[in-house]
Order: sequence, then C-alpha cells, then structure tokens
Amino acid sequence: MEFTAEDAKVAIRAVWAILSSPLAQRVYVVAVGAAVLLGSFLGAKKGIGLIQAHAAQTPAKFSNLRQGRRPQNAVQLSRKIAKLIAVYLGGLFGASKGSMISVTCGVLIPAAALFAMTFAYPWFDDSTVHLINASHHPVPPPNLSAAGLFVADQTLRGGLFDLIEIFAVDIAEISNNPANLPFSFGLFAYHLYVEGFVFTGLFLLARNAWILGLKLVEEIRFYNNGVKTGWA
Repeated sequence: MEFTAEDAKVAIRAVWAILSSPLAQRVYVVAVGAAVLLGSFLGAKKGIGLIQAHAAQTPAKFSNLRQGRRPQNAVQLSRKIAKLIAVYLGGLFGASKGSMISVTCGVLIPAAALFAMTFAYPWFDDSTVHLINASHHPVPPPNLSAAGLFVADQTLRGGLFDLIEIFAVDIAEISNNPANLPFSFGLFAYHLYVEGFVFTGLFLLARNAWILGLKLVEEIRFYNNGVKTGWA
C-alpha cells in the first residue's frame, strides 16, 4: 500500500491533535513547572553553599592579617581593628548574598509557582473545587489579589510562623479544599520546601555571624594584649 502525500497530511494532523490536546497542554505546564522548581532548588542550594563558603574562608582572612606589621600603639591598634571589622563585615555581606539567593530561589520562585497554580487551577482541573471559605463552602476562582493573599497566607504558615495559627491570624479569607488531594498535597510539599530553605538559610546566616563574631573578638583581644605588653 502506497503512502501518499494525503496520508502524510492526515498523520500530521493526528499528531498535532494529540500534541495540542488539553491533556498535552497540561503535561507541558507540569513539565515546565517541574523544571522551574528544579532550577529554584539548585539556585537555593547554591545560596546555602555560598553562606558555608564564607563561613570557611573568612577565618583565614583574619589569620592573614597577623602576617602583617603588628600595631605598636593605640593609633595603629585602631587601624588594625578597623581592618578586622572590615573582614568581619565582608564575611557577613558575602553570607547575606548567599541568603538572598537562597530566599529568592527557595521561597519567591516557588511562591510565584503557587500563585500561578492557585489562580489558574480551574483551567488545570475543572472537575473539582480547590478553594473553600471559612465556612468550608466552595468559592469561585480567585482574582489576582485573592490569589496573592492566599499565597502570602500559606507562605507564612508553619515553623516559627505558627504564631499565625496560634493567634488565629488570617491573611486570606480562603483556604485549600482538603478534598482536592492533588492541590492539597502540592500545598503540603510547598510548605516543606519553603520552610526548609527559610530556616536553613536563617540558621546558617546566624551561625556564621556568631562564629565570625567570636573570631573577631579573639583577634581584637590578641592585638590589644600585644600592644599592652609590647608583644613580649
């Protein structure tokens, strides 16, 4: 049987119908979303690594200052202390950049993804309601401001932000519908993902500031005692 040009057109139309079908479009959205979240994960991980790198490199910079000329009087001591403080602030600034990268990639990008899914979920799955009000009644698809408030509300829940739960502070008037399992499980994963990077970044940044602060005090005492004793 000969395969004609008309047969080719029919085959192309059939393939195009499959590739442009509503199901295929949803698969594309899920794939793009997964790629974005993977990129945000790698970026947030890089930010955490930057915090750790500065925590490891800055103490060596303190040690390098000892190789220079040692201060002999109060004026020289004040200059040396100024250099030590500059090293400390430089370490904190570098760690802060890592924290900003971690927050941007680990919090803001996933929040944007949740916003898009909250706003466009009816297009993704119109067979069930994904949001309910305080009376547990279904609500219509949210507008942009309602979706934004919902994302802010969900982002601030969990971890230390349980204060919102404890004191019954509600930013949004809507919440997820527990009966909608795909949306609810996705929201649960969002909580784990965001809170993990928030608290990891904050903990490492605070730990870095504490360790470098102790090293700064140690170096200042070293030079201060040296000047007092004439480096005897």
